[in-house]
Amino acid sequence: MRADCRKGRLRERPFVFQGVFRLLRGVSGRNEGGARRKVVGVCAHFSPAPNLRREAGFFLPSFVFILEDISKMHFDLRGIISRMRAAAGLSARKFRQRAAACNPQPKKKTMKKKAYILAFCAALALPLSHAAGSEVRAWEEGVEIPTYVLAAPESAPIFDCDWSYQRARRSVYPYPLNDNMTRERRNVKYKALFLENEYVKLCVLPEIGGRLFYAIDKTNGYDIFYHQDVIKPANVGMTGAWISGGVEWNAFHHHRATSHSPVDYKIMSNPDGSKTIWVGETELRHRMSWAVGVTLFPKKSYIQVDGRLINSTKNANSILFWANASTHCNDGYQIIFPQSTEFGTFHCKSSFCRWPVTREPFNGTDEYRNGIDASWWKNHPVGNSIFAFDRKEDFIGGYDHGRDAGTLMVANRHISPGGKFWLWGPNSGWPTKILTDGAGHYVELMMGAYSDNQPDYNWIYPCETKTFTQWYYGIRNMGGVRQASKLAAMNLEVESGKISMAVNATQKLDGLRLSLFRGDEKIFSRKIDVSPESPFSESMNAGADAKESDFRMVLSDPSGRVMLDYKAVEKDPDKPLPEIVKPPLPPREIENSEECYFVGLRNLQFHNPFVKPEDYFAEVLRRDPGDVRANTQMGAIWRRRGDLERAEKHLRAAIARQTKDYTRPKDCEAVYNLGLVLAALGRTDEAVDMFYRALWSYACNSAANAQLAQIYSARGDFDSAIERLDEALAYNARNIPALNLKTAVLRAKGEKSAALETAEKTLALDPVNAFAAREKGILSGGGDFKRLMRDEPESYIELALAYKRGGFAADAAELLEYIDAKTGYATAKMWLGNLADESGDKARAEKYFREALDRPFTNAFRLETARVLEKMNRIIPDNWKIHYYLGNLFYDKIPERAVAEWEKCAGLNPEFAMVWRNLGWANWKHFKDYRKAAEYYRKAIALDPQPIFLEEGDQVFEAGGEDVRARYELLKKNHSACVKRYYPLASEVVTGTYVGDCDRVLGLLRDCYFPTREGVANFHDIYVDAVLTAGVAKAGKGDYAAAAGLMQKAFEYPENHQVFLYDTRTPRDAQIYAMIAGVWEAAGDSAKAEENYRKAAEVNAKKTDYRYWKGLALAKLGRKAEAEALFRALVSDGGGGIVRSHVNFYGAEGTTGETVEQINARAHYTKGLGELGLGMAGAAKASFAESDRLVPNRLWTREMLGACGR
Repeated sequence: MRADCRKGRLRERPFVFQGVFRLLRGVSGRNEGGARRKVVGVCAHFSPAPNLRREAGFFLPSFVFILEDISKMHFDLRGIISRMRAAAGLSARKFRQRAAACNPQPKKKTMKKKAYILAFCAALALPLSHAAGSEVRAWEEGVEIPTYVLAAPESAPIFDCDWSYQRARRSVYPYPLNDNMTRERRNVKYKALFLENEYVKLCVLPEIGGRLFYAIDKTNGYDIFYHQDVIKPANVGMTGAWISGGVEWNAFHHHRATSHSPVDYKIMSNPDGSKTIWVGETELRHRMSWAVGVTLFPKKSYIQVDGRLINSTKNANSILFWANASTHCNDGYQIIFPQSTEFGTFHCKSSFCRWPVTREPFNGTDEYRNGIDASWWKNHPVGNSIFAFDRKEDFIGGYDHGRDAGTLMVANRHISPGGKFWLWGPNSGWPTKILTDGAGHYVELMMGAYSDNQPDYNWIYPCETKTFTQWYYGIRNMGGVRQASKLAAMNLEVESGKISMAVNATQKLDGLRLSLFRGDEKIFSRKIDVSPESPFSESMNAGADAKESDFRMVLSDPSGRVMLDYKAVEKDPDKPLPEIVKPPLPPREIENSEECYFVGLRNLQFHNPFVKPEDYFAEVLRRDPGDVRANTQMGAIWRRRGDLERAEKHLRAAIARQTKDYTRPKDCEAVYNLGLVLAALGRTDEAVDMFYRALWSYACNSAANAQLAQIYSARGDFDSAIERLDEALAYNARNIPALNLKTAVLRAKGEKSAALETAEKTLALDPVNAFAAREKGILSGGGDFKRLMRDEPESYIELALAYKRGGFAADAAELLEYIDAKTGYATAKMWLGNLADESGDKARAEKYFREALDRPFTNAFRLETARVLEKMNRIIPDNWKIHYYLGNLFYDKIPERAVAEWEKCAGLNPEFAMVWRNLGWANWKHFKDYRKAAEYYRKAIALDPQPIFLEEGDQVFEAGGEDVRARYELLKKNHSACVKRYYPLASEVVTGTYVGDCDRVLGLLRDCYFPTREGVANFHDIYVDAVLTAGVAKAGKGDYAAAAGLMQKAFEYPENHQVFLYDTRTPRDAQIYAMIAGVWEAAGDSAKAEENYRKAAEVNAKKTDYRYWKGLALAKLGRKAEAEALFRALVSDGGGGIVRSHVNFYGAEGTTGETVEQINARAHYTKGLGELGLGMAGAAKASFAESDRLVPNRLWTREMLGACGR
């Protein structure tokens, strides 16, 4: 039968019920958002209450429209009723009672059954939603999502180098580079974790970094976070693939290495009726752990986020955490920083602006000086980040004025001081084309814990656990936010003589008192009841001269306790901007040794991609070889790199000065580190002495005791181990390694009850802790340990090594044997061989070692594994794979040692291409020997022309100034490989353009796919170079019309180039128009020439080199003075840009740092353009020649040199 109905009436106030959504979604084939809009619309139409219809808001189409839409489906009424009843969990009798509560009165008898369908849907909505809403539901199920699949990750290890990512050091190894995007879209089934209460439904995807994928405010259907319609990775993440949308957890580094990788997870029910989804992992590069718990509570609309940042290592590390929440945006979207915020700042605090209205250039963009209200998304001329500087309130958010709804993030600002937004801006297609198919634009609202900038890293000490809590919730019908907490938000606006007040609550709060004061006079006071579905708003007259700072708004609870208090801060418009962070001086130019030390320490702490902290420590030691602080830091650095002898030397030098005259040091960092060195050297008794000396210091006590307990446990002295562990935990109850070891020791002692209690303590702190989960399973039976581990080999190895360090070899073997049987993972076999060797079973050890060498490569990275590999080399000498593994392991620590190992590997197996590539990498990135690097890359490419070999090799050949035609021919010969990665394919276009192979290059640009990366040079410029060069070639043959037509294509943005701009006016348009004009001028068509010169003259060329082409056009039009002013500015800017030295510091996205030669080549080119425009051909030629000498083989340098001769 077909359903249709015109009218009906619901006697009770309805709210949305999940069963109704599921039913309609199943019947209509529509998504949940569509079903939600239908149900709320139906319910609101049935309701006699007009305010309910208002609350339904924008998704209340006419009732007839809803029914017409539904009536297109054919379905069985009895089946519908059965499914509805099952979804609602009602008996047949109860169901009939609910349906009877609705009294549809169709005009025609034949419509009665059809009306009944909609009537019972509406009737069910209120009572069932309230019944379900008293609880929190949690479940896991598979969901299919359209997905653009990734090609296989790169097999080439990506070692450390001077490479910026999010203004910090981009360290990828041991993770693979996963940046091979495709255009292949297919449905993929993902594990999805859900929480739902009466106000919110949310979904977490543990296989995509644990991302909170969406959260829906059920009171109005608003997506609290950007809800993706597709999984469409782009090359944005630290290792490549990254998606937009939802909430991303950035632990330890921004856009962490595993943002697109599976994480550990579990769903927990809590005693208060709340339920939590926990996600987390052990991050392999630092071997620290993080966990995030996402919780919904009964009858509350906020999402609580609990964070755990866990340093289970023996090292002091530096970390940050940022929750990156995306929200849908449009021209009506406004970012909310607290009203008291005076300034915004950029990454590194390298630029400042006033907030919200900017009056100064910001981050190199002049348009911000023009009084832009930067709180509005639509006003941003470019993509940008702005951090709220020195935030004084506990919230940030965003508001969609068109939807009259928004998103709020709340936290204790002293723990979570970071508040930031990032946007691509209205003129970019990145968010709408590259990262989604149809979900639209977004803004990223970010809240940082233990960090207020990116990079802004905070120290976390050995065995330390840092925690934080944040709350996120949807807001509505309030126009913005002036003050907020996790319980409520309020807004006050005074405009055009009118006061607007609004309050939202995250739970039902009755009897609140809202008061408004003007000076000392209370001009408004009302008792109000608010809840997530019932916000409060009120307006009143204020007087024409009223301003917001005249008023104070106070929200109090029924006892009179102030919940929220707001009074606008009057800002000083002339207050100076804060001072930017400036690049440091080179070490020898810093006069004060203490300052030199702290510059080194800051850059160690901030993971600067270019400034080497050890250079500053070394300078301090050059001046004073006994300096305690510098020796301590150098000792710790060399210890972590595995050079224990050098580490010991520095640490003993520090301790010698500290302990002079038999002094016990106040700071025992050097003593603690020396204990670690001695333990690693096997000098355990000496290590014990040092750890005991270190624990006299409160700062080192817990970590030193944990190390002592580990030694005692490994010796089987469990009583001494427990004694040390108890003291470690007395000083630091969150010492996770100590808790884990204590659990295992108590179990070994037979104290199972105490062991289980300790394991449960650990799980209360870190619910995804693998060690505690396993122990609990052993002690109480069952558990979710194996599901938590996901059969992830490195997780099993990390856990096995934790057991091994405490002397529990049998537990370690059990774990390794399990994962070996499951995966045959090479590193697991290595450790099984090591355990067998330590137990005296030499034959079994060799068996495992040989099996490991027969398995596919893994990325060995732990220093402990070096000793296993060295043992393998003694048992199985002259095996090339062992030396390859050792080289990989040591490169990021001691490159010279790595190269020695790789050279042995190459000598034993010269047909192994990857080792030649690795040797090329070392000579390119570390030794800067481009000739030798080029030699190695040629060998690698000859053996196996992998796309990444061609990519890296061409960069080496370019850096070494090699012939462009030879580079092009190599890329062209291996085009089938180049086409698999962006960079070598782009290089093929660049070099082909330079050598003039225009037709082939245009074919590549037409037919190939160029998946871009955030932060790389704009590929559109490469395309423009190609079409302009091809146009010049056509004009040279007298085919002017074809030349102009080709050049005109420079204004196009082909979709396969992944460059999408909505406002395509760019400074380079001046060059394009001027060159088209030159073609028509050569053709004798003065009208077309003048038309294009005028267009070139009208372009805003800003402070770019394209001012030359604008000046050329102005000169052609007879506007000589304007042209000369531009040319003189180019000469001035170029001359002023020449430098003698340069410190790479800020680390722009995706860069590898600039050299003095590159900076000066650009400066001489700019200067030459101005000189050429002024008619100083000789001077211009000299400038261009110098630019070419410094950085040879640049296309436009060559072209301008040619112009000087004409």
